[in-house]
Amino acid sequence: MRFTTIFATALLLRVSNAYGEYSGPWNYSWGFGTGTQGWTIHGSTGRWIGSDEPNGPVLPDGSPSGGGYGNLYLPDTTWAELDVSWMHLGGGIEATNKTNPFVFQADFYIPNLSPLTFGGSESSNQIYNAGIAAWRTDNKGPYVKGYSPGNEGIISGDNSWYGTSFRKSWIFTEASLPAVQTYDNWYSIQIDYSYTSPGFWAMSYYIPYDNAIGKAGWVTYVSGKEVNPGSAFTRLIVGSLGNSWTQAQWDNARIAFVPEPGSLAVLGTGVAGLLSLARSRRGHR
Repeated sequence: MRFTTIFATALLLRVSNAYGEYSGPWNYSWGFGTGTQGWTIHGSTGRWIGSDEPNGPVLPDGSPSGGGYGNLYLPDTTWAELDVSWMHLGGGIEATNKTNPFVFQADFYIPNLSPLTFGGSESSNQIYNAGIAAWRTDNKGPYVKGYSPGNEGIISGDNSWYGTSFRKSWIFTEASLPAVQTYDNWYSIQIDYSYTSPGFWAMSYYIPYDNAIGKAGWVTYVSGKEVNPGSAFTRLIVGSLGNSWTQAQWDNARIAFVPEPGSLAVLGTGVAGLLSLARSRRGHR
């Protein structure tokens, strides 16, 4: 639950892993242990969860979420955003300015609200239309979000130029159960935009249990699509990406990109080596 700045004595190293998930190092990480850490929350019900709620916020079923504290509670149509225009994120040239490839990742907690239901017999909570994105000023860009509570899945794309979306169903369904009855887990989703493989993007997710799609762990479920070389993404988003329905908590937002030489000079270049980021949470370790 801490804000971490990570940089090197030279350019940040990139890890090329053939569209596998990126695991670091990271330039910046926001653990939300001391507050929103520069992120702006939109919507009256979204808020930072502090140590006075050690078991997480009280949800519509009348019980705490179980997601711990030191994170952002972003239910339904609420979201948090961060101005990153100074990072010049993108995949090529925007106007006459070079943009920087990047990886953006965040963790989220889905509580179990059964026997409350939504959309039929499936579990009562999802991240429908909530996820992570890098937006241009016109609210377009690469995104990963939940979709269709009846399919318990993920949808992604890059709506700054490419109209096709890519879906993966049933990833939140445990292999031994016909429908999800127990969430109460932390997950991760990631956007790799031209970073490990220049000119392409990849979307990955982490599921902590064996599921209907495969074994527990990271999965890169779509990759190899060309990036939009003319886009500059100015904001990072976690939470609602539309008319969302969720009771999720969000944590450990992080980004990797290659800073311009001038930015490195501002950040400082006297730290030897790269620091590794250890995931930390209070109340849900």
